[in-house]
Amino acid sequence: QSVFYNNVDIGYLVTGELDDVSVVKQVSFLEVSNAYLVVSGYGSPSAASCDSSGFQIACSRGKQNAVNSSEFLVTSGAVWEAYGSDQAIDSTHQAGGGEWWDVPCASTSNFSHGDFPTLPKIWASGHKYAAFRWNPDTVASCSFSMDKVDSVYYGGRDMTQYVQGNLSDPSEEKTLQFSLLSHAPLVIAGQAEEVMSGPDTCSAAGFSISCSNGMTSASDWQVYGDSEAIDTSHLAGLGLSWTSPCTSSASTAFPSSLAAEAQIWGTNAQFAAFRWTPAEVVTCSFTASNVVDSVYYNGQDVTGQVSGSLANWNQEKTFSFTRVRGAYLVVTAHDTDAGSDSCATGSFQMKCSNGVTSASGWEAYSSASAVDGTHQAGSGSGWSTTPCTSTSSDVLASAPWLPQIWASADKYASFRWRDTDSWELAVKSEWDDATFHHSAGTWNSNQNFGTGAAHENTLTEAFSSLYVTRIKLVVDGQSTIITMPKGNTGALQDRYSLQDLVSARSGLLEAAAEQFTPATLPGTMEHVPKGILSGLAPGWTSADIIDAFGILAQSPASPEQRYCGTGFDMTRPSDGAAAARIGSILGDFDDCRDPGGVEGMGLKAGGVELGSGTIDHLGNKKFARAAVYVHNTDLEFITCSFTMDSTVQSVFYNN
Repeated sequence: QSVFYNNVDIGYLVTGELDDVSVVKQVSFLEVSNAYLVVSGYGSPSAASCDSSGFQIACSRGKQNAVNSSEFLVTSGAVWEAYGSDQAIDSTHQAGGGEWWDVPCASTSNFSHGDFPTLPKIWASGHKYAAFRWNPDTVASCSFSMDKVDSVYYGGRDMTQYVQGNLSDPSEEKTLQFSLLSHAPLVIAGQAEEVMSGPDTCSAAGFSISCSNGMTSASDWQVYGDSEAIDTSHLAGLGLSWTSPCTSSASTAFPSSLAAEAQIWGTNAQFAAFRWTPAEVVTCSFTASNVVDSVYYNGQDVTGQVSGSLANWNQEKTFSFTRVRGAYLVVTAHDTDAGSDSCATGSFQMKCSNGVTSASGWEAYSSASAVDGTHQAGSGSGWSTTPCTSTSSDVLASAPWLPQIWASADKYASFRWRDTDSWELAVKSEWDDATFHHSAGTWNSNQNFGTGAAHENTLTEAFSSLYVTRIKLVVDGQSTIITMPKGNTGALQDRYSLQDLVSARSGLLEAAAEQFTPATLPGTMEHVPKGILSGLAPGWTSADIIDAFGILAQSPASPEQRYCGTGFDMTRPSDGAAAARIGSILGDFDDCRDPGGVEGMGLKAGGVELGSGTIDHLGNKKFARAAVYVHNTDLEFITCSFTMDSTVQSVFYNN
């Protein structure tokens, strides 16, 4: 349908019939840096998918109107990103912009390129319309080896076919190129050459890697080891029991190109899978009344990267950072209003794309004078874990419902939050094919499926086997974190799985179901929703019109946009006509009387069901891709800072 390069439509330069699959198309253009080449089109009208539609391409530098097969610059494969749609590709994606670009699937369609028939074939999984983009500046090139490589997965897709080199020869360098995506894990799995005769800690085998983006085997890898062949779930980077790798003492002869890199393996493992996930890019919106003094992340001053007026509380401020596990995010501000109590006049509110808000357990430091540089960077003493609740009327315009906090009565305040969470995917809804409808048997099943890839519904071991401290619900790319309440005895934290929670009203948690108290009490409580964890968490009330995930206002706008309880196994108790396995019951009155809409996952309302998204009381539904990640305290990383009055010789953990 179209060919774009560097945001320019170059379709007029293409030779060859665009609608004849048997005809090879060709285009030439002058190369520029950091530019996307984007090809868009559509596949088989009857059943467009990875087994009926495909895309092949080869490019080379040099002579115009000629492709040199011995010197391919790029071919179709893992270096491309794919975007799929059930409708013709929009102009934004045709030019390489927009969201939801992901790892393409390997096509098994029976067509082939007339000149180079063996080129890899790719497609956008399950869609008729597809766009493919390539930018050499976003491509990572990796060299690696291990005793015997069994598979390579990226973003839930099997990429083993794209690996160059002998997978069974540890002395031969293996290479792989792929387009870097912030959410896609790279998983390389293999085995020791010889069968282990007993526990040998970390001498069975080794794995070493070096990539153009700076990632090496000394980077933040996790390993899953086993005495038997790795299961398909862990091959794709899912499942539980991932841990830190050990430093291998194996004598395996690796290629000289990897001589400087560390060798790692899994403790006492015959088979091992190694998982690396690119650091998440987080975007935050915030304001503080009245003046923002500084923003620090990971000890670095990033104030200069903040957009929006720091001196105007009424103007929303935004910034982005690349996540570093264990790093502090610190915002310092001061109140300029007259008065003796800044808890009444000063305020701080924030929301971030990773689900962090001003309700996420911030620590506060207060001062009667300007905050010193040590505390602005997140260090020093005197931090309080209980900031005051601000009663200021100055609010974040895009999220007025979020908690407003301040440090104390003092004018000057710093707020810090530390990210130590490690999340595991539990559920991923990519298609509305009834898999995750409210009445689906999936919610009571222990049968895992899917690899977490784009456009592939997935249910993992973490859904039924991991006791939950908190969850992250992601709908249409926007996140919120729900923390389980401790109560008087820690009744819900780390005691129930997500599977227990989504069926709470018919299972062992039925007695714990609470009733939400709306902002304004209705004449009768019989239509007020009930469920587990309904109430203020994560800070939503029916007092405001809220669109936390940005889907309620999408055309056609949903009539119910007030949140009347958020949690698990939510329902309208009078007749059960509106229900959500994970998410919120929605109403259009601030007293929550007679709510009829739902938002989240596992939905029913208006006589219809939906896997994820939102349904109004009339049964009008809008599907949105969604995922749920779970956290347990056992997944938390412990970060230690230490020294000793001598030379440190070694550090061991868990053998």
